[in-house]
Amino acid sequence: MYWIIREGLLWSNVREATGILCQIGSIMDGCDGEVARLTFRTSRFGAWMDTLFDRYGDAVIVTGVSYGFWRFHPTPWVWLGGIFAFTFFS
Repeated sequence: MYWIIREGLLWSNVREATGILCQIGSIMDGCDGEVARLTFRTSRFGAWMDTLFDRYGDAVIVTGVSYGFWRFHPTPWVWLGGIFAFTFFS
């Protein structure tokens, strides 16, 4: 196991899996609203909750990308850039 981590093979697979999971999450996020509209189960609270969880998901993705970039370029500017990028998710 140490050899896999040292050679970066595990890190490569994690990045690919993360990309796939982000795409699946995006598809599922679009489907839940469609299902609610098709079954006439929409509500203001549900719309608010969906928006709130979307922002949480955005924060997790931006944090992960910032951390991944910071691992190779360890400067505080990376985190500042991540915060700056997150402020435009609205």
